[in-house]
Amino acid sequence: MAIPETVLSQVETKLARFCARKAPPEVSEQLRLVYKVQGDAVMLQEERPAIGVPGAWVQTRVARLRYDPKGRRWTLYCADRGGRWRAYKGIAATVSLDGLIAEIDRDPSGIFWG
Repeated sequence: MAIPETVLSQVETKLARFCARKAPPEVSEQLRLVYKVQGDAVMLQEERPAIGVPGAWVQTRVARLRYDPKGRRWTLYCADRGGRWRAYKGIAATVSLDGLIAEIDRDPSGIFWG
């Protein structure tokens, strides 16, 4: 199920601000932070230029935020070594995206930014 339009507009505003703050325009040749909406989830990715391949970019998964429309809650996921998404244990599901974005930014365990 897709994220409702009213919720999606808030998500896009918050994540666009977060991405612009973490990877401002002046570093856009070396680093981009982007998000992609896929059904009921939003994936946050870091992009860097591929070494030795002009014009190509390498994507690294940062986090996944999944929306539950019944409970109107967001759950935060991190990628494991095999690239599978696992529920992040550091914070509970919540109705507000702000706390999850702050947790990604803080990254107390080093799982999101290494």
